Amino acid sequence: MNNHVVRRGARPLESPELRSGNAAKLCIRFIIPFSILGIDRLIWSATGIPYVGATLLLIPAGLLFLRYWPCVIENWMVLLAVSPVVIYLVFATMYGIGGGVGTALLKAYFINCILITIISGHVIRSDGNEVEYILRLSKNFLFVSTISVILSPYYYPYLADTHEEYRYSGFFITNPNDAALSMVIFFNFLLYVPYTRKILNYLGIMMVITGVLFAYSKSGIILILASWILYMTIKHKWNFVLILIPFMVVLGMLFRPITGFFLENFVVVYLGENQIQRIYKMLYFVQGNFSEEYAGYKNILWPLGLSVIQENFPHGAGLGAFHHLEGGVIATKEGFWFGVHNMYLMVAGEAGFFPFLFFVGCYGGLLAFAFFSLKNRFALSIIFISLFNYGTTHNGFGHRFQIVALAICIGLLSRKANTPGPDPS
Repeated sequence: MNNHVVRRGARPLESPELRSGNAAKLCIRFIIPFSILGIDRLIWSATGIPYVGATLLLIPAGLLFLRYWPCVIENWMVLLAVSPVVIYLVFATMYGIGGGVGTALLKAYFINCILITIISGHVIRSDGNEVEYILRLSKNFLFVSTISVILSPYYYPYLADTHEEYRYSGFFITNPNDAALSMVIFFNFLLYVPYTRKILNYLGIMMVITGVLFAYSKSGIILILASWILYMTIKHKWNFVLILIPFMVVLGMLFRPITGFFLENFVVVYLGENQIQRIYKMLYFVQGNFSEEYAGYKNILWPLGLSVIQENFPHGAGLGAFHHLEGGVIATKEGFWFGVHNMYLMVAGEAGFFPFLFFVGCYGGLLAFAFFSLKNRFALSIIFISLFNYGTTHNGFGHRFQIVALAICIGLLSRKANTPGPDPS
């Protein structure tokens, strides 16, 4: 039996015989690739019928929730991860009643709250071999997702897409920034939970850098560099590939002769004018040009979001109000208002000031615990990247692949709080 030394105030883990069952393992093995690869989005794209894929996800997730919901009540770290989303939904929905509350957002965020609960609960209650398997399974499907981005021009919908504005996005189809974030998370898996074969790690890192660059994602490039800086700061490990990362990303972006030669001879010949302009906008931004166009109009949207917050203070404007910020910038092709592109502003603007404080306090607490945890730097990196990314998107609660990684980290941190033994990551 387990002879764990349990810290004061912590709840002992159950014995291995009670921790997990075959049915739970099968459900998790279905849910993780389904979420990481965005299968519901692919089903929607193929059939044109929304929410069918989400329903397929909800069935096993709901069954697992019946098994793992006590983790929400018993474990303070799971509470810190789930309760801010629930509080946000309650207040934002309340303020949005009568103003067209977005049911799609409610469904997406509700399912993700369940995912955090069941995946973290499964990690908490499983033995070390099962936890290692969950980490390996997630990493492998993130690898598959990264490959899909690299191969974007060679399969549907790109073969049928004749317009010039597409960006490499793989299974994420029309969301290249989501694809870039998925690759950033895979990059952190490679750094902290690497493959035993070094060649796979080196190949994966090169693929991530290539994929992020060809997704033309400014936030993806920034997050790659932030991940690299964090890793070099806390691990102090140097090798040839990791030294290459800043040179490949930063030097290629900052020195126009190098970038220009590469673009003109290997890239531009395959792209349309709009794609070329997107690349140069990205380059100018990295080189320090923060004008409206190069910054993605965030210097218009963020002040507008602050003004809406001030007008409604201390309550919010309702769920969905900051996803299409009226009076901001209209997307030239789609014809709808841009969202605020900042989750901190979104929570404050849609749910109000006190849910915002609760949100920042809870996730700040998770980050602080991960920081002072001496062993689990992987959890620190994922939470840090998530909170960093929340400053550039208003869709962070909807990224299922990010929710999977975050839930695994919550489970790992919870295991650490209960048992000071070896950490599988």
